[in-house]
Amino acid sequence: MTKDKAAMAYTDTIRIDFLVGNEFVWQKAGSFLFKGTYKATPTSLDLGSRYFTIVSSAAKRILLQDEQGFYELSKYNKQEAATDNSAANNSARSNRETSGDIEIAGFEGSWETYKRTSKIQQQNIDYNFIPKRVNLQVNKKRVTGALHAAQETNGHAGWKLVNYENGYLNFSGTSDRKLKVLKCAGNELILEEDNYVYFLKKFG
Repeated sequence: MTKDKAAMAYTDTIRIDFLVGNEFVWQKAGSFLFKGTYKATPTSLDLGSRYFTIVSSAAKRILLQDEQGFYELSKYNKQEAATDNSAANNSARSNRETSGDIEIAGFEGSWETYKRTSKIQQQNIDYNFIPKRVNLQVNKKRVTGALHAAQETNGHAGWKLVNYENGYLNFSGTSDRKLKVLKCAGNELILEEDNYVYFLKKFG
C-alpha cells in the first residue's frame, strides 16, 4: 500500500535472503539477483541502494516502509535450509573429526559454492576473491586443480592448486591462498579461509 494506505497493484514479488555475515541477496520475480551488505537496527534496514524503516517485525513477518510505500514480507522456508544450517552448525565438529586426515580420493570433481559464512561483519564483499567453483583432480596421491572466483576475467581461474598438504589446499595466482579442509565426505566439501567458511557441493 502507499503511505496513504491506498492499495497498490503489483506484478511481482520481492525476495530477500539475509545471509550470515551481514550479506544479502535481493531479487524480484523474473529479474536479476542483486547482492551486497546490509546494516540493520531495531528500527531501520539499510541495503545501500535502498533504505527502509522497520515499522514492525515478528518471527515470521516484517513490515518495511520507504518513501514509496509499505512492504509486508513473510518468512519463507527453502528446502535446503535445514541442510545448510546443519552444515554451518557442524563445521567446528567436522574440523575436530577430520583433524586434517582426509581421504583425497573424495576431492575428485567440480565443486560449487552454495553457502558461505563469516565470523565478522563485512563492510565490502569482493566477488573477485570469493570462491564460486573449485575443480579438483586426483592422480594417485597427487591433487591438482584450480579455484574460480564469483567474478573473473574471461572465465579464467584466478588460482592454481599447488598442493594439498597438512590439511590445506594451497593455491597460487593473483595471491597465495591456503584453504583448510574441514570436511570432505560424500557430496560435501567444507573449506575455511581466514574469517570465512565455504560450503561446496558437486552438482550434476
